[in-house]
Amino acid sequence: MYHRIVKKIVLQNFERFGQGDYESMLKGMSPLIIHTFSGQHTLGGTRHSIPAMRLWFAGFFRG
Repeated sequence: MYHRIVKKIVLQNFERFGQGDYESMLKGMSPLIIHTFSGQHTLGGTRHSIPAMRLWFAGFFRG
């Protein structure tokens, strides 16, 4: 049952993300997040907060 609930939440978040709604994903993130995206470019680096993730997502969707 737990697996089914988690799967539903994850799929909903990815659907929203695909539509450009990253705020839905941010609502479910821990304030203690550590997110690393490798590469020597503007999206590369490590983020340690929800506001930093918000900026990263905005850059991701700007392209």
